[in-house]
Amino acid sequence: MQLFLVAWLVLTHGHYVGDDLLGFWYARKQSMGAYLFNPINVHVVPLHRLASFVVDGVAPMKFPIAVLCLLLFHALGVVYLHRTLQLLQRSWVNLVFVAAYATHVYVGVLLMWWSSGLHRLPYIALSIMAIYYWVRHLKLGQRQSLYGVAACFVAAFGFYPKAMLIPLYLAAVTVSLASPGYRLRPRGAWLLVVGGLVSLAYTAAVGHHAGEYATRVHLSLAFQLEFQRLSWSVLIESTMGRVLGTVQGISLGLWLCWAAIVALTVALRPRNAIVWLAALVTISTNIAVLGLSDRAAAYGHFVAFAYRYYFELLFLLVLFLAMAVQATIPRLTAIWRPPEFAPRVLAAVLVLGVAASSYEQFASLVDSRFPASAVARRYFANLETDLRLLEAQPPARRTFVDGFMPIEIMPLGTWNRSHQVLFELFRVDVAYGPPARGSYLIGNDGRISELQ
Repeated sequence: MQLFLVAWLVLTHGHYVGDDLLGFWYARKQSMGAYLFNPINVHVVPLHRLASFVVDGVAPMKFPIAVLCLLLFHALGVVYLHRTLQLLQRSWVNLVFVAAYATHVYVGVLLMWWSSGLHRLPYIALSIMAIYYWVRHLKLGQRQSLYGVAACFVAAFGFYPKAMLIPLYLAAVTVSLASPGYRLRPRGAWLLVVGGLVSLAYTAAVGHHAGEYATRVHLSLAFQLEFQRLSWSVLIESTMGRVLGTVQGISLGLWLCWAAIVALTVALRPRNAIVWLAALVTISTNIAVLGLSDRAAAYGHFVAFAYRYYFELLFLLVLFLAMAVQATIPRLTAIWRPPEFAPRVLAAVLVLGVAASSYEQFASLVDSRFPASAVARRYFANLETDLRLLEAQPPARRTFVDGFMPIEIMPLGTWNRSHQVLFELFRVDVAYGPPARGSYLIGNDGRISELQ
């Protein structure tokens, strides 16, 4: 229900912007081979390009189709996260973790921006699937599960370069689960080594071709430590469903709450210290990748408050938290038997948490935190309405005065802001000419007017 609410909020407050439109335009103008391997920034992500090509071909400029596509990837990740937790230990508690993850406020952030969400939601789903098949291999020794791991690893690279961290996730899970019931077999070890080498080779290749980007990277230890601190603070704060925009809102109380959770789970089962260390290493490595990126080089610590980077960390936090809690429950219930109404109380808390997340979704989408999406929504809604009115009139090839889309929608240049590009995206055939009586003009609000 909450996801339907999020989708409705996104559809009523967002639309394609910036990179989204540029990707669609390249799909129209370039050959398929050139388009698929046309880098986004410095990263080649052919499956990301292919998905944009398909969505644009099936439903040009129809934002609801894009949101549906992203929701399907998100649903895939949610299903496999639940399957993974159930494979580790069957428990109703797993539903609590999965529900909190599935309805988190940062899902809406990714749905608002097609190009950004298309990087991350498929990568997250494929990473979780790789972990699921890896756990199956560790637990059951199935050789075919390794094929699933390899396929997910390769496919994730097609959407997002952070797929290079999947071998690290698998190694962290292996260390966390080390016990007679979970055994790393030779074939699995070889796959882990090969995956690690592929990731290292990819990292080296990106560094070699990064050119001027590589010279601007912040290598200062002080910068990186502060970037880690800020990023962890935003992540921890987001576990309460908050979208944090400044360092001023960071709560010491929430840090202490998480410290208490870690301390309790370790006290009840000392080996949980390894689980939490694995969580620390995997999430901190994710943050370090961003801290060493060209984005951090260009915008500094401000990047730590960019909303789009955090949902890709949450599945790791939920996974390792669930692993620690699952291992703790038997020992906790041995010394304290919860009352019969405890599940109902926990369910009520979950409902309240989802309600709070829903409110934060609404607040973040209707205020000034996403100005480009708000401008794009109004602009394209007006433009589509007026185009339908023109199409209802007697057929004629109308002449438009060329102009520019608002800079909030397309801030990346001048040529790609022109109305000629816009009409190509909408697949509307019009002529262009100087201002004259009877010609048409598109205003900054997307309204079409006839010059008198």
